[in-house]
Amino acid sequence: MKLKELFRELLEDYGLLALKFGTEYEEMSFEEMEYILELTEGKIPVYVKIGGVDARNDINNLLRIGIHNFIAPMVESPYALKNFITTLKELTGSLYPVLKKGVNIETIYAFYNFDAIIKSESFKELDQVTLARSDFSRSIEKRPDDEEVFQYMINMRNRPEMSEKTVIVGGTITPRNSVEIVKRIKPHRIDTRMFIVDATDESIIAESVYKCLNLEKALYTEMSKLFTYREGFIETILNRLDTRMADIPKLKLKKAVFL
Repeated sequence: MKLKELFRELLEDYGLLALKFGTEYEEMSFEEMEYILELTEGKIPVYVKIGGVDARNDINNLLRIGIHNFIAPMVESPYALKNFITTLKELTGSLYPVLKKGVNIETIYAFYNFDAIIKSESFKELDQVTLARSDFSRSIEKRPDDEEVFQYMINMRNRPEMSEKTVIVGGTITPRNSVEIVKRIKPHRIDTRMFIVDATDESIIAESVYKCLNLEKALYTEMSKLFTYREGFIETILNRLDTRMADIPKLKLKKAVFL
């Protein structure tokens, strides 16, 4: 299947809601982003995790290529969140009201300050909150699927202030663990790293995730031919994608056919 056909399949049959790029850990260049935007013909909303809460150069360059949805990484305090919101207001001016804004909660230190974060005025400005399991698990020296990590995620998910936000769970997502995440944490959406999919249909979430990982692998394989930098990093991503795709559920799902 060609890349455009894979995108179309995800959109029509598997709950694809948005793309998610990143200039932080993912190190995606603006050229790579523009390549994917051209592939999707602007038909899929795009969010970008910027390099810091006040990554001004990132924001300006993203605005230049037409990105209006921003995610701040490593928000661990009300001050960091306020800095993110203030920076967006300063740089976008009259465009600010149409922006979609999200944050990553990804360390135990963010959990310790979570009450203060969600009760702050800046929290009211957010549209979505991503609970990021990989970095969070590393911050407490556990694995992403460890029960302790699940309990922290469930605790934050169930705060009353979170009921007004779109809640997303990401971090080392596999077809298998996506089923348990949907059952136990009950997010609105799952973030596979490059794709954000609907998480309300438990019967297809495993296959949705599998197909997202498969398309991400196809994209990185193609981009490695077009953009020759980051060779070692892309090889690492491809190996990790293979490992994640192999972690499939044993239960029978309505659509699940893993090829």
